[in-house]
Amino acid sequence: MSNNPLITVIVPVYNVEKYLTRCVDSIINQTYKNLEIILVDDGSTDSSPAICDNYAKKDSRINVIHKQNNGASSARNAALDIASGDYIGFVDSDDWLSREMYSVMFAEMQKDDYDIVICGFVMHLEDGENEYPAFDSVCSAREFSKNVLDGGFLNGCLWNKIYKKDIISSFDPEMHLCEDTKFNFDVSKKAAKCRYIPDMLYHYNRANSQSTLNSSSYWSDEFISNHEKLVTLTADDRELNDIAVKELLNSVFVIVDAGIKFGRSYEETEFFSADCLKKYVGKIYFNKHISFRNKIKFMLLRRFKHIYYFAAKRKFG
Repeated sequence: MSNNPLITVIVPVYNVEKYLTRCVDSIINQTYKNLEIILVDDGSTDSSPAICDNYAKKDSRINVIHKQNNGASSARNAALDIASGDYIGFVDSDDWLSREMYSVMFAEMQKDDYDIVICGFVMHLEDGENEYPAFDSVCSAREFSKNVLDGGFLNGCLWNKIYKKDIISSFDPEMHLCEDTKFNFDVSKKAAKCRYIPDMLYHYNRANSQSTLNSSSYWSDEFISNHEKLVTLTADDRELNDIAVKELLNSVFVIVDAGIKFGRSYEETEFFSADCLKKYVGKIYFNKHISFRNKIKFMLLRRFKHIYYFAAKRKFG
């Protein structure tokens, strides 16, 4: 293989005219130049399609796909269908990259023929930023599977990684939340070695009020049902299943607590979200991956909802 192989960078685009120029500029100005950049306009209704087309006119490395809106999973699949690179990277269109991101990551990839390289990132908030370096380490496919299921942006997300193309599967087009976790779990079954590097090379924009994580749609039934899919997928592996159940429980806490935090009354709070946990009671109480505190919290949620509600309300002030 060439010492300078093609990396395909896939960017799903939907109504991000405010951020798109910064994002694309950060890709085309990478110190690693052998890039194929696929911008997928997922039915945007603002000026994003025109911005994409203008970039394609100026840079021959850029391909643009225009399609009907069907979510980021469908957009990424459309790009994967035409991707020519030996390696694949994903970027969210409201984020941006450090200039040397792909040079640094690919240099690590070459050191020992890794299947995935994962870097740290900086999360940008309205009132500041938080840094998330990765541990400098190597892990097996199974360790990466556990890391992915165990939650957190570093392992579950797409954008701080480059992948060998031949280990990649398509995205589940029915998933609009947690699709990156499911994708990484699928990939982990084919990856022999994964490399973590501490360099914080990706800039994740949480200051965008229109982003998925900042929208009310994120706190929906789909958030829970997609975590339950991961429980089903790991049913034949006790250790992985226990981790998936732990994250399912956490997803229910997220939904219920968000409602209380945002001022919903007891009657309005989504306690129905916990109904899916009835079939996992044993898996929760006897799960070594779930803390004693969260087991007590689950007991309150299951049997003493009023106490749970007023305790959470007091906590959130």
